[in-house]
Amino acid sequence: MKPALSALQALILLPISASPGRFQSSLALALAFTSVPVPVPVRRKHQYQSILSKSTFTRTKQIQIPASLFQMNAVTSTLSPDASGNGNNSNGSGQKIRLIWHRRDLRLHDNELYCSLGNMNVNLNVNVNASDSASIHIEKTASPSHKEDGGTSGTACVSLFVFDNQYFEPTKSSISASATSSNNNNKNEDKNSFSTIWCGPHGAQALIEAVTSLRTNIRSIGGELLIRQGDPAVIVPQIAEEIGAHEIYFQEEPGSYECQVAMKIKRHYTFQQDYDYGYDSANDSFNLNSPPVQLVSSVGYTLYHPNDLPRHAQEWNQLAHPKQKHKKKKNKKNNNNQRHNKSSMIADSFSSPTHLNLVDVSTDRFKGMSRIMGDFRKAARSSSSSSATTPIRSILEKPHCLMTPHGFDVKNLTGGDGEIPTLEELMDFFLSTGTSILGLEKETIEFVVNSALERRDFRNQNNNLIHGEMQALERLDSFLADGCSTADRSLADVSDNNSSRLSVHLALGTLSPRTIYWKTHGAMVFHDSDGDGREDNRKWLQSHLEMRDFFLYTAFASGDKLYQQEGLPVSKKQIGVEWNNPQDDIHTNTWKRWANGSTQLPMVDAAMRELMSTGYCSNRVRQNVASVLTKDLKLDWRVGAEWFQFLLEDHCVGANYGNWLYFSGVGPDPKNRHFRTISQLKRYDGEGEYVKKWIPALANVEDIEAILRPWDFDITGFESSLVDPSSQLTWQDLQFLKENRQLMVNPTIDNSYKE
Repeated sequence: MKPALSALQALILLPISASPGRFQSSLALALAFTSVPVPVPVRRKHQYQSILSKSTFTRTKQIQIPASLFQMNAVTSTLSPDASGNGNNSNGSGQKIRLIWHRRDLRLHDNELYCSLGNMNVNLNVNVNASDSASIHIEKTASPSHKEDGGTSGTACVSLFVFDNQYFEPTKSSISASATSSNNNNKNEDKNSFSTIWCGPHGAQALIEAVTSLRTNIRSIGGELLIRQGDPAVIVPQIAEEIGAHEIYFQEEPGSYECQVAMKIKRHYTFQQDYDYGYDSANDSFNLNSPPVQLVSSVGYTLYHPNDLPRHAQEWNQLAHPKQKHKKKKNKKNNNNQRHNKSSMIADSFSSPTHLNLVDVSTDRFKGMSRIMGDFRKAARSSSSSSATTPIRSILEKPHCLMTPHGFDVKNLTGGDGEIPTLEELMDFFLSTGTSILGLEKETIEFVVNSALERRDFRNQNNNLIHGEMQALERLDSFLADGCSTADRSLADVSDNNSSRLSVHLALGTLSPRTIYWKTHGAMVFHDSDGDGREDNRKWLQSHLEMRDFFLYTAFASGDKLYQQEGLPVSKKQIGVEWNNPQDDIHTNTWKRWANGSTQLPMVDAAMRELMSTGYCSNRVRQNVASVLTKDLKLDWRVGAEWFQFLLEDHCVGANYGNWLYFSGVGPDPKNRHFRTISQLKRYDGEGEYVKKWIPALANVEDIEAILRPWDFDITGFESSLVDPSSQLTWQDLQFLKENRQLMVNPTIDNSYKE
């Protein structure tokens, strides 16, 4: 007879192929019998593999797992090694071995994955003393597991990064996927179907540089970063088994596919670990000396930690609108309350296997989250979930030394330490096959790839790599010291230190949001201590981190709905928006002209050409090009999001899709924002320097009126604007043009009109 299993342990042995309704029924059935030990036959390894093999991942289908599996578990497993690392392991050295799976957290500083590995925990306190001089006091608490004598006891680690092929190989566009599901009888569907790639050349090169930098930094303090290419859900368990890992640490990330990859690994260890590796089939018993691998997740991609945010709709509303009266939910009859409390106690007792310590980022966790950005920010700032004086957690110092397992040698691993692929290798698949990206010509895609290669080669020749952790920290310090308080972020061209340019570092995780927040806070305190009464303009940087958090948590909360055509409407006006399909022949040319910067609208074309050439453009022009695609051309907003996903070096699923939803009018914004690109150009590029930089036909034009309205001055290449130019002027500017036959008061900068 096998040992009796708990109710939840019995539950996780149920087939996953069951429908959600049947799965919930099974959960209720299991909880109903928690007081009675139930003998359950143990499944062999091949049975688990058959369950796991049924799972496939796309951006349009999400796996459901009981939310109770995500509850933080404070109870140490009796099967786990103790805190000092004195459990058994494969090398018999008395070490606990940690596998650190890096994702978009390519840094050592403020990285919870390295906690207790020779770290110091840092509490950043900013104080102003009696002499009005500010000081930053850093409290450090040495990790108890660090051994100064270099002994082999304690926790050793091996780090891992996987270049996921899913990001670099063509996959069906969300537009094609939704069209297929709604038009199953369309014979031309395959012919016109769009393919896309989740990580384009600019983003891929930034990723390569960040991983290269991380490997150098880890090796410099005694660690090792393994590189693999393939499916992380397969590779992570393989590496863990090879090195004899006791624990696996990783970060949760927003995005449907990203969550699914993590979920597959969670399922792997939930299903297999307790009832496979610890089971001795020869003696028909469990081997208690074979502890399960501990799975620990954290969240370092956001400013606010999910555990510090409100947990239900009423709390979100109360914190967002504290002056409003909020009705308290009436409790049901006492007998129902007693039944509920009893069920809660049972659920808590059997909540999750003790070797799973996971942060809950499921869609259920964020039900009731504020759907308006302003409400989210207010609630997050005043969240009572955190015991600290501020909901922003302190930063963690990077480890000053790392220790690989005793006797560890990468030569003994399948694949060795692994080589970091080149950009040519990552882009080879779709270039060699000639696969079209979003229906665009091969020449357009090759131009983007060649631009990324040229920029890489230029930086290599000048030894000017910019996407590593050290470069990220240096950029932050430099910008806070000179630029942040005077930056004009609204300009079309932000190349002259008018932008932090930290978005790529946040996207890659080479810089943590908390580091930006606390360093900005420190800089503001120093400024206030001057006593000159001037307002410090650096606070906008902290505000932008909150805005970014809103989009990231919207991605967590919405799951697959983030990619649906109807969006995430917050008002009745946003429901039922009709979109033109760029795959249809009648709209294909319009789509291509917008995508490759041939609309003959100066600001739009300059923005798209800068984006294709560099992987970056300012927030101002991103908003304008999105407005033209969705408000003027009325093309499906998702095709714009997917083209940006391919082009951006700073692409982040939550931020990109969230912003596209926001400005296309079907997202978490009750306003209908329609940007008039000519009026915007007049205000934010008053001398035309930005468009002259990126549009050769305007490079030598001196007349600002001709730059704003090239079609009225017979400039070659502007004979047929994609949209009516008058629709790109505000009512005031249109009236002024009619009355004065010019847009500017005189051929100089005119900032008199504020839109």
